[in-house]
Amino acid sequence: MRQRKYTLPRHTNIANQGPRIGAFLIDLAISLAITLTLLFGCFRFVFNFKTKPLYTKIEEERIKSQLFFKSESGALDYYGVESENEPFLNALKSFYLTYIPEANPDVASDFTPEWFNANVLKIEGDGKYFFVLDEDDPHKPGIINTEADKQSVNSFLQKAWLVANATLNKVPSFRQMNNEFTFYNSLEFVLSAIIGFAVAYIVIPICLKNGTTAGKKAFGLCLADSDGYKVRNAQLLMRMMPLTVILLSFLLPLWRSMFVVLIVVLVVFLVSFSLAMASPKKSSLHDFTARTIVVNAKTSILFNNAAEEEEYILKEDNEQIVVENTGEEPALKYEK
Repeated sequence: MRQRKYTLPRHTNIANQGPRIGAFLIDLAISLAITLTLLFGCFRFVFNFKTKPLYTKIEEERIKSQLFFKSESGALDYYGVESENEPFLNALKSFYLTYIPEANPDVASDFTPEWFNANVLKIEGDGKYFFVLDEDDPHKPGIINTEADKQSVNSFLQKAWLVANATLNKVPSFRQMNNEFTFYNSLEFVLSAIIGFAVAYIVIPICLKNGTTAGKKAFGLCLADSDGYKVRNAQLLMRMMPLTVILLSFLLPLWRSMFVVLIVVLVVFLVSFSLAMASPKKSSLHDFTARTIVVNAKTSILFNNAAEEEEYILKEDNEQIVVENTGEEPALKYEK
């Protein structure tokens, strides 16, 4: 087992942050290009047999809820700022008093016209100006107050529609279909991203040797292990672990919110950047995971092990003595 060193060899020079950032941006661009190519050129078609039927069922269920409808062009549409108030109100009535009881019988008894008047139209509260009870039958769903401003009624109904749509997403049968559809969409992206980043950070470095990615090659950088010796292929795999864990987390229900995704990715990036700035060897999160460092390939000499390093240093010191005594240039060379 290799004994861990806390000081680097004299021929190992840590890379500056500027070139590292430049290399990162190039490698990120390559990774994203491969990811998008795989996503839209391969996996989107591979998983189409799963996602297409699910999307069709989701569309049918949305239309059944009455909150959505087919437009003249055949596309799925919903009520908006230009909608008439009466169809808008009828859609809400159908959703709460017909669709919800049929879709979720366990709570059917809770969704009564009285509940609709009080909780959706708020006739007993702030909404009494916009809606009134039916004079012929006060136990029926309320009707629009003819004296109310139409635009204000429309605005009130739009807010009620947003609440209804959120309720639709919580209906067990609909939520199951929606979650399954989201899972396969996420799986398409995760597989594409893992392969894309693996090509940029594992395949290319193995081909170029010493962990050199395309970006690092452009800026004269390469990888070494944390002791300053040549990096091993297994360490390249370990450097991918934090990113792989994050990508696989996209398959969890927690990541259904894009806001949560952005926050977590931002936090991970800030932690990694902070570590790179604060650590003596400028190691990022993935460097700590794999015990690697980024070095200047132009000014560094990487050895396979300590014995090889010591042998080279001994020859170098002897050559220096010869130079001091004779003034001749040293013949010592080492292939990086």
